[in-house]
Amino acid sequence: MSDISALAGLTNLTELELDSDSISDISALAGLTNLTELELDSDSISDISALAGLTNLTDLELGRTSVSDVSALASLTNLTYLTLGSNSVSDISALAGLTNLTELTLYGSSLSDISVLAGLTNLTYLTLHRTSVSDISVLAGLTNLTDLNLGYNSVSDISALAGLTNLTWLDLGSNPLSYPSIHTHIPALQSRGVQVDFDSRAPATLHNISDELTASDSVMIVEVRDGNNLPFEGVPVTFSVTSGGGTLSVTDTATDDQGRSQSQLNFGSDETPNRVEVSAAGIEERLTFEAVSDAEPPRVAADVNGDESVNILDLVFVASRLGEQGVDLAADVNADGVVNILDLVLVAGMFGDAAAAPSVHPQAFETFTAVQVQTWLTEAASLAVTDAIMKRGIVVFEQLLVYLTPTETELLPNYPNPFNPETWIPYRLAEDAVVTLTIYDANGQAVRRLDLGHRTAAVYERQSNAIYWDGRNEHGERVTSGVYFYQLSAGDYSATRKMVILK
Repeated sequence: MSDISALAGLTNLTELELDSDSISDISALAGLTNLTELELDSDSISDISALAGLTNLTDLELGRTSVSDVSALASLTNLTYLTLGSNSVSDISALAGLTNLTELTLYGSSLSDISVLAGLTNLTYLTLHRTSVSDISVLAGLTNLTDLNLGYNSVSDISALAGLTNLTWLDLGSNPLSYPSIHTHIPALQSRGVQVDFDSRAPATLHNISDELTASDSVMIVEVRDGNNLPFEGVPVTFSVTSGGGTLSVTDTATDDQGRSQSQLNFGSDETPNRVEVSAAGIEERLTFEAVSDAEPPRVAADVNGDESVNILDLVFVASRLGEQGVDLAADVNADGVVNILDLVLVAGMFGDAAAAPSVHPQAFETFTAVQVQTWLTEAASLAVTDAIMKRGIVVFEQLLVYLTPTETELLPNYPNPFNPETWIPYRLAEDAVVTLTIYDANGQAVRRLDLGHRTAAVYERQSNAIYWDGRNEHGERVTSGVYFYQLSAGDYSATRKMVILK
C-alpha cells in the first residue's frame, strides 16, 4: 500500500497501524485528530508535518523510516510512548516539552547531543542503542528509569547513573568503558540488583611514548591499552622515584580518554642518575625512566649568607629583602637589579637534598607563615618556569607550605611556665577559625577572655603570633600567684591546659 488518501474522512479513528508499507505521503492523516495510537514503522516517510495537529496521540511509532526532522512532534505533549529508532534524526530538541513520555526509543539514530532528555523525568524505558552518544551526564536526573539501553556507543564514564535507584536493567555492551566504570560503578549497580550487560576490559600493555629525559624536557608520558589495543581511560598509574635526588610533579594519577598519563621529573641538584618507575593497575610489567640532569647550577650567589650551604637560612635572608633594588645586592641571586620572587625560587631550587626538607629547619616556623608561602606560590605560577632548578624551587615551596599548615588543631604549653608577670600561649590551626582564649582560676572562675578573631590555618608558636597574656584580669588588675587554666576555642575544637604564676 502506498496511497492512504481514502483514510482522510475517518475522523473517529483512535488506533491506526500502517507499518511495513510503501507509504511516503501521510498528509491524509492530518484531520484524524482523535487518534491516540499510530504506527508508521518501516515506511518510506520523511515528512511528518501532518502529525503536528494530532495532539491526542499517546503512542507513536516512527521507527525505520526516513525521518530526519521531528519538529512536528513538539505539540504532541500527550505522548507517553515514542519510537524514533533507525532514522536520520540528529536533533531531538523538539522533544523537550514531551514531559509525559515514559518510554522512548532512539536506537540507530545520529545523536550525539541528548541534553534535552534531562527534562523528561517521567521516562522509565529509554533506548539509545547504536547512536553516537558519549556523554551521559544528562541522564543523572532520570530517577524513574527502570530500563536503559546504551549499547554500541562511545560511553566511557557511567558515574552519572549512580543515582538511578529504580534501575533494574542496563545494557552497556560494546562501549569503551573506563576502568572506574568497570571496577567501581558497575559493581555498585550490581550490588543493588541491577542486571548490567557489558564487555569487560583489562589493561594489557603499558607503553612509553615520551622522549628521552633532559633537564629542559623531563615530561614522562605513558599509555595504557586494553586487550584489543584500544586506549583505556581511568586506569590508575603510579610514578615513583627509586633512585636519585629528583622529585615528581605527580605520583598517583589516572589515564585520560586517550589512555595517557604523565608526570614531570624535577632533577636533583647533584649529578646522581635519576630512576623513575611507572606502574599501572592490572599490568604486571613496569616501565623505567633514567636520566641525569644536564642543567648548569646557578652561580654560588644562591648562598647569600656565605656559609657554603644553600638552605632555609638563605631563603630567610632573601625573603627579608624582597623589593630592594640596586647593584650588587647580596639577595639579588640572578643579578637583575631587584630582589623578587625569581630570587626566592632560585634559592629554594638550589637547596641540597637534606636542606630541601623544611622540617629540619625550625627557622621555617619562626620566620615564615603559610599565608606568606602561598603568596610566593601564587606569584611563581605566573613565571615562565623552564629549567629544573626553578621547578625544584617551586616544589620546595609546596613542601614548605605543607609543613607550615598543621594537620590538626592543637593547643600547646605556654612559655615560660611558671611565669611572672607575662606568658605566651602557642597553638596550631588546621583550618581557618574564630579563636578565643579564656583564662580560669583554680576555682573555675573566668578571669580573662581574649578574643583573637578570625585566624587562618597556620602555626602560631613564636612570640610575634602566639597568644600573649600579661597576667591581668578583665579589669586590668594583676592576678595573684597560683594555678590557672587556659582554654582555647577554635571552631569545633576546644582544649584546656594548666599554667602557674609565681611572684
